[in-house]
Amino acid sequence: MKKLLVLLCLTIALQYTLRAQSPLIKGRVIDDSTGSPIPDVSVMLSGTNKGSTTGPDGSFTLAFPSDARRHNLVVSYTGYGSVSIPITAPSDKIVVRLKKQARDLEDVIVIGYQSVKRKDVLASVSSVTSRELRDIPHNSAEESLAGRLAGVQVTGSEGSPNAQVLIRVRGGGSITQDNSPLYVVDGIQVDNALSTLSIQDIESINVLKDAASTSIYGARGANGVVIITTKGGRNTGGKTIISYTGFVGINKLEKELPVLSPYDYMYYQYERAKQTGDSSGITPFGYSWDSVQKYKQVPAYDWQHKLFGRNAFQQTHNVSMTGGTEQTQYNLSATDNRQDGIMLNSDYDRKLVAFRLDHRAAENLKAGFNVRYNNTTINGAGTSNTGSSALNFLRQVVRYKPFLAQGQSDASFDQSYYTETNANSLALVNPVLLNNAQYRKTYNSILDVNAYANYTFTKWLSFRSTVGYDNNNLRSDAFDDTLTYNAKSNGAGQPIASINSTVKTSVDNSNVFTLSNANIGGRFKEHNDLTLIAGEETYQTHEKDYYIETRYFPLGTTSSAALGNMNLGTPPNSSLIEPKPTSTDISTTLLSFFSRVTYGYDKKYLATVSFRQMPLPYLQLSTAGDTFPPPQWPGGSPRRGLWKSWIL
Repeated sequence: MKKLLVLLCLTIALQYTLRAQSPLIKGRVIDDSTGSPIPDVSVMLSGTNKGSTTGPDGSFTLAFPSDARRHNLVVSYTGYGSVSIPITAPSDKIVVRLKKQARDLEDVIVIGYQSVKRKDVLASVSSVTSRELRDIPHNSAEESLAGRLAGVQVTGSEGSPNAQVLIRVRGGGSITQDNSPLYVVDGIQVDNALSTLSIQDIESINVLKDAASTSIYGARGANGVVIITTKGGRNTGGKTIISYTGFVGINKLEKELPVLSPYDYMYYQYERAKQTGDSSGITPFGYSWDSVQKYKQVPAYDWQHKLFGRNAFQQTHNVSMTGGTEQTQYNLSATDNRQDGIMLNSDYDRKLVAFRLDHRAAENLKAGFNVRYNNTTINGAGTSNTGSSALNFLRQVVRYKPFLAQGQSDASFDQSYYTETNANSLALVNPVLLNNAQYRKTYNSILDVNAYANYTFTKWLSFRSTVGYDNNNLRSDAFDDTLTYNAKSNGAGQPIASINSTVKTSVDNSNVFTLSNANIGGRFKEHNDLTLIAGEETYQTHEKDYYIETRYFPLGTTSSAALGNMNLGTPPNSSLIEPKPTSTDISTTLLSFFSRVTYGYDKKYLATVSFRQMPLPYLQLSTAGDTFPPPQWPGGSPRRGLWKSWIL
């Protein structure tokens, strides 16, 4: 037994010795103009499947081939010219200098069911790539676009974590309808796609802005089209590359709104009372000139800092595994986003997992699939709610008295001040107490699955079929305690709780034929470039909404107790009626046909014609068990018709 162990140890030691003595190729890749190292550069040995990528310092290591054939070291990176270096012997002093290439016009961008070179795009298109996004310290992909796309307006609707960001392409096209653009991710339509993707998973974003570029999508593209391509794998010679990206930071309020000092506030109330005869707002503090003068020595209390003064910590961690061979490439990514809100009782936690696989099954067949999962939890209601000024925290915090009365703390409820300021139902409440009295929590889980198959019949004809499935589950829990305006106006001063649940699923399938002479030689190709695409798309959605609200909870009921026991609410008298639960069930199906012809002559002249034919959607709506018939024309006949778009 001992001899066997000794022999095994000698064998392992010999293997390590042979490996240590195997010849290696070592070197660095640097920028020719600046001399700085370039990470993530692809380094391959021609004629083999051996390859590597450079590290953060630009260094790489490869095993020297043992065969007698001659090999070249091929070094390539996006935006730089490729370099090929003959390798005749092992070396550890290779320095490769890459030169930048201005190839913007040769870059390939995605515009409506096909990819074209930028120089062949006649329409208005703005683009941003992963290189421009990767160093942005944002958890939101929407916010990262601000100021980076010409003609695209990015506006935050709220200050709370994960608040909706409004994106408008060339402004709003309607004052009554939704102005949001159409989002297409890897060929599949996805609602509010940027809010469900991690920045680290995005390869490129192309925004189609004018009629010529959006015509291929018909009426759905009237507000612009945002086409997103996610990251895939790459040929690394079978080697798996693991990378980590992360950042931490702090958000804080940049500037507070100016408010009156305690003396100025009381002096204003005193003068107002003299002029109007209305002493509300000053009676609790003494309605005399001497009483006002005492407030020169009263310290100011900064309610804005108390409610919005947090140093909100945020962090992002992303781990990705990428690699593959010439036939198969894959990319697996996991992201953790956490962010505290600058407002008390608000935070945001998001977990994302994405996996993409591309495989060339045969010389003329390529297929792949993409799976993404997003789980998000949001705490906090933000600074404003729909309704009057009494529902707006920001207005409350700047209108509330800028000092603490004697014997009061920042957690005290001032009943007299609450009563005195009840004009127009405002009823100013201590902002901290009001914030604690309102509970909001949102859960959102999203699953996206899409797959494609691309078959090449000949050099000039190919077919691509793409199918995608999206499942979005959203639940919003709300609780309003006795101090809130909702409880006072709708709950007889007693707590109110509600649960809103939405489940939306969609299926998108497109089938496209592409005819092109790009890969064909001959005299016709010398002066003529012709591309024709024709296909159809079917988009189906199914949405279910459930809403339940319970009022008149006993005083002292907590948010967790109310939301966990919605049957606890009891009207204090028989004249009060509880709202009934509501539900909706909506299904839609949209079928459309489209085509585009692009013709170029002598690499100087280019013309494009787009066409889309769309039967009007069939809409079936059911609410609380009632089923409505499909829409009818005034004459009573079924609604049938075509929507067409021609763009030259």
